[in-house]
Amino acid sequence: MADTLQTMIARLQSDQDRDAFSRQLSEVLEMADTEVDTYAVVSRAMASVSPDMKMELLVSDSSRAHLERATAHPAAGGPCCTVESPYGCMAVRRGNPIVFDTSDALNACSRLAGRGGDAVSAVCVPLTFMGRSLGVLHATGPVAAPAPPRVVSQLTTLGILTGSRIGTVRAFERTQVQANTDVLTGLLNRRSVEARVRRFTQGTPYAVILTDLDRFKKLNDTHGHEAGD
Repeated sequence: MADTLQTMIARLQSDQDRDAFSRQLSEVLEMADTEVDTYAVVSRAMASVSPDMKMELLVSDSSRAHLERATAHPAAGGPCCTVESPYGCMAVRRGNPIVFDTSDALNACSRLAGRGGDAVSAVCVPLTFMGRSLGVLHATGPVAAPAPPRVVSQLTTLGILTGSRIGTVRAFERTQVQANTDVLTGLLNRRSVEARVRRFTQGTPYAVILTDLDRFKKLNDTHGHEAGD
């Protein structure tokens, strides 16, 4: 009974720690208005999860075809994964976190096995938003001391919440761009230009350039508006 009680207490403590980490992380990510702010939060969270485990956040670019390192553990640094695209990552393809006990295992990720040096253990957590892949959270440690369940759980939480925040920030930025620019040219629309000019007229020198295309109506009438656009 004592062993059972101790196990229950340990499980409850673990659940409490996980809930506290998730709550605090959610609150601080809500205050991140840009991707850069989000990356700074993730870096701090990495140090909170583990003080000496190598970690890095790899995020896809606007084409979602390439992965770039966005941030790494502030003290331990990153494991320098060589994966170049989201779907080159096994965790992204499976859509679930993956734990590798050792890079020497037959079914270990080839990028772990081919990294050189001593064998490592690893945790890879995919980042997604609305079903779309955004990147991967990657962490490694020594085989003799693989990530305990608490660390795996917190890394999973970090990956889920980070993916949600990055996706939300990017969606908001796209909405802002669409609201402030002309769809065809990408230039500022009338409302945005008027707001910019109001700021300039408060003491900042500025110039206005106007251009005109002669006989543009004839081009549209002859070749169609698609060609004119």
